[in-house]
Amino acid sequence: MTSITTLLNAYGIWQKAHAQCESRKAVGPRSLGYLPRLLPKAHLLTVASLQRVPLALHAKVITQLMPVPLAVLQNLPLLASLPQVTIAHLAQQATEVAFAKREVVLHKAAAPSSLCFLLEGRLQGVDFTMEDREVGLYFINPGDYFGEVAVIDGSTQPEFVTAVAKSKVVLISRALIKPILFGSPKLAELLCLRLSVRLREVAAQRRILGLSNPLQRVCAQLDLLSLFEKGQIMVRNAPTHQELAIMINVSRETVTRVFQLLQGRGIVERDGNDLRIDNPDMLRNTASGQPLPAV
Repeated sequence: MTSITTLLNAYGIWQKAHAQCESRKAVGPRSLGYLPRLLPKAHLLTVASLQRVPLALHAKVITQLMPVPLAVLQNLPLLASLPQVTIAHLAQQATEVAFAKREVVLHKAAAPSSLCFLLEGRLQGVDFTMEDREVGLYFINPGDYFGEVAVIDGSTQPEFVTAVAKSKVVLISRALIKPILFGSPKLAELLCLRLSVRLREVAAQRRILGLSNPLQRVCAQLDLLSLFEKGQIMVRNAPTHQELAIMINVSRETVTRVFQLLQGRGIVERDGNDLRIDNPDMLRNTASGQPLPAV
């Protein structure tokens, strides 16, 4: 692997080269343009790797640039149907970046640069109201991809994506992945299905925000996040009270009180990192506005 010193030197030379190129108005800020004439040949491959990630991540990438094994991309559901030669080409061009908890992975209004895949950890899409109140939008789990909206339409990133746990992300440049996505009927179908699911989730989320009772909101959100697995209804990697609170626009303390009530009535129960729904009918009835039975 290229040494950190070489990466840092290349990055410094690249920044100076960009300034020279822009002063000549010869190339844009992200084009390699005149760089072969301005950089030592030994640094060109290193600098090119920085071109494949968002500008905001350059400083991070030069200290932790990691190759992406072929098997990693083969295990990603979106890419699994591609020919091996195509996946191998993507692996050569992809970049893996690690993020600490609470670190911003994608910035809102950032220029479209990469399609991102989560390998480890967990992420959350968030935005802010006009009063700077944080709003939770959705969660991203290992194997999921994100940033696809900006990749597809070429506009800016519509929301922030932050790490709610220590995470590893693979980035594939928009210029490389977009023709592959649009050139494969199977991948295009998967993209459409994913966007359909996201639209349905957004509609359900809006209905939850329309509920006036915090107890209803918590129950409705848990019902939305739950899955049926092996004869049991679970919320996998259950969100923290704070993460849940920003999704339904209530305080963390309110969510905590509701959980105490639901656990006391035997409706939900923690199971490690998951949440077990022991009485799904009562959870749904409460979400619909029916009062909890008297103890």
